[in-house]
Amino acid sequence: MAAPLASAQEMTVEVVRTVDGLYSLGPEWRSLQEAAGTLPFTSWEWNVSWWRHLSRQRLLSADHLFVLTMRRQGELVGVAPLMLTERPARGPRFRSLRYFGTDQNITEVTGPLCERDQDAQFHQTLLDFVFEHRSEWDCFLLDGLRSDGEGPAIVARYARPLWAQDVPDFVLTLPATWQSFKASRSRNIKESLRKCVNSLKRDGLSPVFRVMSEPRETRQALDVFLRLHAARAALRQTVVHDNVFVTPSARSFLYDLAERCTAAGKIRIFSMEIDGRIVAIRIALVAGRSLYLYYSGYEPAYSKYGVMTHVVAQAIRYAIENGFQTVNLSTGSDVSKTRWAPTKTTFRRAVLGSQTHYAAHAAMLSTRVSEVWRSRSSRSLLFPWQRARPS
Repeated sequence: MAAPLASAQEMTVEVVRTVDGLYSLGPEWRSLQEAAGTLPFTSWEWNVSWWRHLSRQRLLSADHLFVLTMRRQGELVGVAPLMLTERPARGPRFRSLRYFGTDQNITEVTGPLCERDQDAQFHQTLLDFVFEHRSEWDCFLLDGLRSDGEGPAIVARYARPLWAQDVPDFVLTLPATWQSFKASRSRNIKESLRKCVNSLKRDGLSPVFRVMSEPRETRQALDVFLRLHAARAALRQTVVHDNVFVTPSARSFLYDLAERCTAAGKIRIFSMEIDGRIVAIRIALVAGRSLYLYYSGYEPAYSKYGVMTHVVAQAIRYAIENGFQTVNLSTGSDVSKTRWAPTKTTFRRAVLGSQTHYAAHAAMLSTRVSEVWRSRSSRSLLFPWQRARPS
């Protein structure tokens, strides 16, 4: 076991195993998210909605709450929204401990919530507790380890980890004005923005941009989003994007999340209208002083106008004018993100066995099989270089 990190006050750990306990964390969790959260996936709203709609209680797979809270002198300083999954639910079974977010693409970054300067102590406290309870699990899928932090080195002290595929995330640090932001971009992005404006004008089209955040309008906007997101996914003469919200449970999750985030003031939906009809739309979620650009959709007939580039530009401009410090362009290394010259952050996943290294190998294999099984697009499996993270 690793030697404890020096700390004036040690963290104490509590495990939450009931839904009532999960809900009771709401006020403290929200306060910690506001102070330390940079991703929407660590918020109380996200995790409660996820557990309600996407956790599984089936014969072949059953999820159980194993949420860890870290406190210092009674104050909540960290949360690890973990669950214990048993396969099958009865009889001899394989037990994996992992973060909420085992969906296909819906949760883009899974991991813990804590202050950045507390990351090292948080992960050592977490691993101390988890390995003290190793009799309850066979493998541990530890997500959200920043490659530029101490987490990966700390993990290696406890077990011999397997490392899954890294998750790249792209973030723009915002200047004081939209004009200074545009001036600092490449010639390519400036030309793309001019082309968007000029091509619409040339065809006599006048776009209207809206930002929606009120309950009634966000509900209606989600209806449009689902239609346009599905229309984008149906395209086959371009990079294949899955329809992430094709299942009833995924759609129920999205509506529930939006309702909770609307009540908390944590959602913005950006749209472009032409002749009174929404032709492009993007959901954005607020995490502290960061605006996370989540999924999008658009009318295929308007793709030639670069409508999504235009909507992203308007979202960035909104963020600058409303005091956000960063815009997160989301995960996945594709040109729609890298062209904006963002900073790249890499998140890592360590797969650990409780008793032997073989359990980690079994977990890695199971995870990869599940990802392939859940993928809707056979083309993306046959031609993986053509598959992109849907946006």
